[in-house]
Amino acid sequence: MKKCIALFLFALLFIFNAQAQTSFKNGMGKSSDYSSPYWFPFQNANKADSSQPQSILLHNGKLMIVYAANSNPDTIFCRTSTDEGVNWSAPHYITSIAKPSGLGSFIFSGIVTNTNRVLLCYSLSNPYITTKIIKSDDDGNTWLSPVGVYPSVNIPVPSMSKSSDGKIFITGYGTTYFLSTNNGVTWNPKDVDAEFKSIIQ
Repeated sequence: MKKCIALFLFALLFIFNAQAQTSFKNGMGKSSDYSSPYWFPFQNANKADSSQPQSILLHNGKLMIVYAANSNPDTIFCRTSTDEGVNWSAPHYITSIAKPSGLGSFIFSGIVTNTNRVLLCYSLSNPYITTKIIKSDDDGNTWLSPVGVYPSVNIPVPSMSKSSDGKIFITGYGTTYFLSTNNGVTWNPKDVDAEFKSIIQ
């Protein structure tokens, strides 16, 4: 009898585990199947693209995703979702960048500042292309022209973060990071090693 109960419980556990791996319930009460790759509406399942998209949670609860079209010139778009990624808006143009063939893929990083400004930082995987930053003060409806984070500087894998007092940081490879104390308008390079040495001396 105990053996039968054990087998029955094992069978239930197996079924539950299989279902858990192929679907989940989100906060909207909808079910999504993840037993195979899920392609966003703007992705081409038949075309490889190594550019890294970036998702950003806006202050109004909308989800934004930023991506680059695989073309020349490359065009950066964004789309938003109001239902946790189930449905997406039409592509919204951000900017275009003339990119010679073979120059590299896009790497994005973005945040929403304490004033609800959207900051999008991007680099190309090429050391000779300056890392740029784009700003939007209306949740991505309009964007200012891209500007360099710092003259002639390429941050290979930019990653943005912020502190509770409004400071914004961009880090990448190495010990140098970039700090903005005016909502992303200007950036100053800082060296972690130098700051650490000044503390211990």
